[in-house]
Amino acid sequence: MPNLYQYALTDEEIFENVFDDERYLMNHVVMAPGKKFPKHPTDAEVTIIVLRGTLTAMAASDAPIDIIKGQVLQIEKGTDSAVSNETDEVCELLVLKVK
Repeated sequence: MPNLYQYALTDEEIFENVFDDERYLMNHVVMAPGKKFPKHPTDAEVTIIVLRGTLTAMAASDAPIDIIKGQVLQIEKGTDSAVSNETDEVCELLVLKVK
């Protein structure tokens, strides 16, 4: 039987785990304007799906790039990365990590 998961439908800032099993996990993130996650090495293969808004991301020593609604960013395990919401609108993401 397939698993069904729910994530919050909100404009409020949130970082929630949608599911976590032995193979992968998914987080749901709503970032308020100006929110920043500091630079850190990724602990897994990471795929970020932007559901709305604009995410600014920097991976390794590359220049920051903007990822918009409808785009998907993949980052290799162990890559130093940082993400932020540099806009005045909410940014919403799904983050899939492959362990």
